[in-house]
Amino acid sequence: YSLILLVFVPGAFFFNTYSLISGMEKDIDRITQRKAVSAEKILNIIVSEKIDDPALLQNVIDTIKKDNQEILSLAILKPDDDASRFRVVASSEEETLDATTEDLQYILAWNKTEGIAFLDNDTQGRFWRVTRLLNDTSGAKAGLIAMTFSLADSDALIEKTVNRSYIILIITVLVVLLLVSNQARLFGYVLTVNKLKEVDAMKDNLVSMTSHELRSPLTAIKGYLELLEEKTKNLDDEAKKYFTNISFSVDRLNALVKDILEVSRLEGNRVPLNIVTFDPHQIIVQSIEELRSQAMEKKLDLAVASEEPGMIRADVERVREILVNLIGNAIK
Repeated sequence: YSLILLVFVPGAFFFNTYSLISGMEKDIDRITQRKAVSAEKILNIIVSEKIDDPALLQNVIDTIKKDNQEILSLAILKPDDDASRFRVVASSEEETLDATTEDLQYILAWNKTEGIAFLDNDTQGRFWRVTRLLNDTSGAKAGLIAMTFSLADSDALIEKTVNRSYIILIITVLVVLLLVSNQARLFGYVLTVNKLKEVDAMKDNLVSMTSHELRSPLTAIKGYLELLEEKTKNLDDEAKKYFTNISFSVDRLNALVKDILEVSRLEGNRVPLNIVTFDPHQIIVQSIEELRSQAMEKKLDLAVASEEPGMIRADVERVREILVNLIGNAIK
């Protein structure tokens, strides 16, 4: 998709620009042709009364050529008796004066009322060659007007437009390249996110499986403790306390295994809270008794500073976790 975008956008822009410039060039050529034909019509009116005075004709041509740089050459020709040969009686090019020619374009123009016009080019560029009939005051055929009208200005304008279009095209390609590279980077991000989702799913499966495997032996230990406690009813108070602490620890392990199952909820800020009103004193005492053996190993004394009753609103299991973590860290 990115490669297609990279080719299609500049290609569409280039095709559109090429079509516009080609159409503009054709329109300018037609406008220039009409301009040349109109100039010859006006010239026909001016020189119709001077057709038999070569000096006046030459003066008119020199004046017109001097004031119009677009006219490369201008000449007036008169035919011989059968109009198969034409002689140049006035011309903007001195070397062609009094020269005779049998050029086919002049013969064709003599036999066509609307004249002829065609595009040509040489080292000076493109130009229109326009040849029309020159009529005298009575309207009869008296000669030909041949003009070469330059397209240099219009071609320079078109070339400037083309160069500008190329610059815009290059900028467009660069912008498209940046967009494509950014799209490729975004595609890499998408792959990374998908991979992270796969890893997260694998982690959830691993946590679920591990928690299940841990819960089975803990359940067995809890059952054996209950059986052992029934068969050792004659134990002293200290031994019974040890049994009670072991039972608390097993329950704590069960709670931890349950918490492992909630890892994904913790990461997603979706921790389930069961808010109730309760007296925290019993949970405090149970947490101390659970960790008393660790304190005794370090010859530390654990005691409840106050036994005054008080009610709080919280999640019982979360408060128990907080107390065990804080007291455990203090002992360590």
